[in-house]
Amino acid sequence: MNQPFPIPTSSSGLTVKLSVVSGPATLTGNVLQLTGTGTVVLAASQAGNADYLPATTETTSFKVVSGTVGAIVRKVQTKGMVTINN
Repeated sequence: MNQPFPIPTSSSGLTVKLSVVSGPATLTGNVLQLTGTGTVVLAASQAGNADYLPATTETTSFKVVSGTVGAIVRKVQTKGMVTINN
């Protein structure tokens, strides 16, 4: 349906684990692919290390309609403490 886009990374350099909770999307490696229209719910989590505490798991949802990929990327980018590195 749409081109895949990369998932968020963190400014700490620690891995952000993204999972599809529900909706028309799949996650392969670090690429999210939208597969249809409807509401997608994503969860993002991040383990800690010696320098950083673990992040609280955050969820976000968005509705996929034709032509909305740019808006979705901006919403995921600004959610919580994760940003998308282009």
